[in-house]
Amino acid sequence: MRDVADSVLDNADIDTNDHTNLRTFALGLPQALADASIKMENPKTYKQWRATIQCQQKIYLKTKSLHSEYGTFNTSHTQGQGQRQNSG
Repeated sequence: MRDVADSVLDNADIDTNDHTNLRTFALGLPQALADASIKMENPKTYKQWRATIQCQQKIYLKTKSLHSEYGTFNTSHTQGQGQRQNSG
């Protein structure tokens, strides 16, 4: 099923897999998102980029939701996820 983005790109007569267009698309992303996408999937086509970006966004939103619900994780704990260790 085609979505709105595909229709817009077709109407604009843009070759989504042209190297220059892919570079422009990637440069328009926040740097951390582009870097994470490359590390995760190393996308080569527009459809791969789009799928990877959408997956990264879902991960980001899930992480943000988790942190806002439970507070940020304290990374200073060194004993088994912050659990107390019995000495006896």
